[in-house]
Amino acid sequence: MIAVHWYTTGRTASGGAYLNRGVAWYRLEDGLVREFCDFFDTEIVAAFFPGGTPATDHVSADALVDRLCAMAPPEAVDRLQALRRSA
Repeated sequence: MIAVHWYTTGRTASGGAYLNRGVAWYRLEDGLVREFCDFFDTEIVAAFFPGGTPATDHVSADALVDRLCAMAPPEAVDRLQALRRSA
């Protein structure tokens, strides 16, 4: 088994710049990935997609992302800031 802690950044369909984190678990066998399971922060996803619809107001989602920035590596925060500046 191998676990990877990851941070990702991007932009939602409605323009929100996001940062999220998660853990991916891999089970290797004979040099191949036999099982894969990924866990991520669903609170952030739900804030950007309330009720399954892309949010047009990102205030609450941005607050969650800002809270996560305190724990994220500097490279991830830099990517997020670049996305926010390019909006």
